[in-house]
Amino acid sequence: MLSAVKVVLKLMENINNSDKIRSFCRKLAPPLISLMSTEAEMTYVAISNINLILMLYPSLFEKEVRIFFCNFQDPLYVKLAKLDLIVKLAQLGNVD
Repeated sequence: MLSAVKVVLKLMENINNSDKIRSFCRKLAPPLISLMSTEAEMTYVAISNINLILMLYPSLFEKEVRIFFCNFQDPLYVKLAKLDLIVKLAQLGNVD
């Protein structure tokens, strides 16, 4: 799945229309969110890739901050990665 996301992101670099980019970003978020419910190692890989994607498209997960909340069974490295993403995604509009 991450390879497919990488291909879409590479192709999005050639698109100049901001509406199409927003549309593609809305379609990219659900597959990446589904990776958050796998084993801890895969979750960490997904979080690392989401972190890289957010550097290019910071508004991709602005409404999906709740998926990065820490669970009590998450290992420490996953919790720290999730907290890092929450800090990057936190804005006045989604703090509640």
